[in-house]
Amino acid sequence: MQDCYAGDVGDFGKYALLNRLCAEDGNGGPALSLGVLWYCFTEDEPREHNDGKHIGYLQHSKYREFRRCDPCLWEKMRKVVFCGRRSIATVEASGALPAGTAYYLEPLALKRCAWLKAGRGTVASAELVFF
Repeated sequence: MQDCYAGDVGDFGKYALLNRLCAEDGNGGPALSLGVLWYCFTEDEPREHNDGKHIGYLQHSKYREFRRCDPCLWEKMRKVVFCGRRSIATVEASGALPAGTAYYLEPLALKRCAWLKAGRGTVASAELVFF
């Protein structure tokens, strides 16, 4: 993931699913705790795809079903995309994911084993980890 792609339609779908999975069950049961390991690349990584340009779900009325799916998340993603600089940190600060989510946001380095070990420590207490 790169900062410039934060908040695109793929993110909306993933975050909506994570929010549902971590919600309290209908019987008052506890919510799952969430940990997120951002597979983060720096801005100087090559951009080989059109990812991140897929923000029409926030702009066009023909995509109303996205807003109806999760109005609160839709509003948060609209702010991430259009109110300032798009970034992973902005997604974290937006409240798009459940309160208490543990985040690991270190750019992926060449030493992936060390990166993963540090990230695992950050999300060790989470019951559900998104990677």
